[in-house]
Amino acid sequence: MVHGDQDEVCSIHATRNFFEKITVKDNATLSVYPGGYHELHNEPDGVAEKFVDELIVWTEARLESPQEPVFERTSSRL
Repeated sequence: MVHGDQDEVCSIHATRNFFEKITVKDNATLSVYPGGYHELHNEPDGVAEKFVDELIVWTEARLESPQEPVFERTSSRL
């Protein structure tokens, strides 16, 4: 789960409560982005790049077999 700490659309407190109630946390993570609002993939000041990079790393870590990275890191693409 990801959430911007400045999100005015969805409550970060509700997200934290929901995350704490997850009973199977094998693959569950909660990342809070300081200064991030509701659309982390559209945020300025490096938030979008950090979000997309984290998404790629999280996904690649959970693939069934090791693979070469399909995407370049975002700092060169955004």
